[in-house]
Amino acid sequence: MVSYYKGFNFGQLRYGKGIKSHLGILHKYFVGETQGIRVQFPKVKIVEIDSETVTLDFEERGSCFFQRLKELNTGTIPKKLRPGVQFNSLSSRISMKINDSTLYFTEENCITTLNDIRSNSDHVRVVVIASSDGLWLSENSYGNTWTVDQMKIYPR
Repeated sequence: MVSYYKGFNFGQLRYGKGIKSHLGILHKYFVGETQGIRVQFPKVKIVEIDSETVTLDFEERGSCFFQRLKELNTGTIPKKLRPGVQFNSLSSRISMKINDSTLYFTEENCITTLNDIRSNSDHVRVVVIASSDGLWLSENSYGNTWTVDQMKIYPR
């Protein structure tokens, strides 16, 4: 299920029991019966793009979603860790993973490629549908790993 960022129901967001790995602890998200969250964001600017990540500038459009999620995430980490642990995003610029399963579309709903988006990144805005499995917590930081499921480009 995809939620639009403005209509995301934070009241339904729940955190699963922590799963430990060598990277830290993952608290999976649940929204109702659905595991993880999947959100559509508004048209935003591409700041940087490479083969594994895209950094997007959410400016005023969407940053409220990330701020609210940060507040909820902060409330979830143990109080004794809060003073020394930093959130992994400090601005409206959010880096998200892209991979072989990420789909890219033009404004006309035609499938395109990452290379096409990369070559036009200074002249387009993008709408992204992105997902996050949950909240990561390590010794030094906490936050989300976002993966772009779909990206649609629009000329400026």
